[in-house]
Amino acid sequence: MVTATSCKSSILEFRSSLLRMMETIVFSPFLLTSTTTQRQWITINYFSDFYDDPTAPASRIVVELQSKFIQVYTTRLQVHAQLSGLRHIMHHHPWISSISGVVANIIILTIIILISWTRIFTLDTQYPEEDYAKGKKQPVADKRKELTETDTLKDFHKTSVETIG
Repeated sequence: MVTATSCKSSILEFRSSLLRMMETIVFSPFLLTSTTTQRQWITINYFSDFYDDPTAPASRIVVELQSKFIQVYTTRLQVHAQLSGLRHIMHHHPWISSISGVVANIIILTIIILISWTRIFTLDTQYPEEDYAKGKKQPVADKRKELTETDTLKDFHKTSVETIG
């Protein structure tokens, strides 16, 4: 199944015979020792806005040279993705994205631990089900002693007098 097709033409950089001869003579020691080669790079942009279909992803590319007069010794195909947003930052700045990911994980785990810590170590007053249904909301620990409003005020008065005096 063909996802997309594109046909682009390009031309090599023109070099006169005098320029090629001078270049060969000047670079001949380097060319003979194979430290450099004579080559030209051609950059051709086939697709500027290519979106891959996730249901049928592109898995193969066919490149065809339609010139009878060109001699190709080696080729290399480079695919450059134009990323944007978070993907651009993650691809071009891996240290920033890895540090921010680790910090985010530490923050989330710290919040989970703090919430669990407060749930474990806070006093949770529990009411018996039958008293809660009747409307009496006295904690289980104080169920033995039912206080009236006057007893509560007397106890409050005693504690406030003791703290002042």
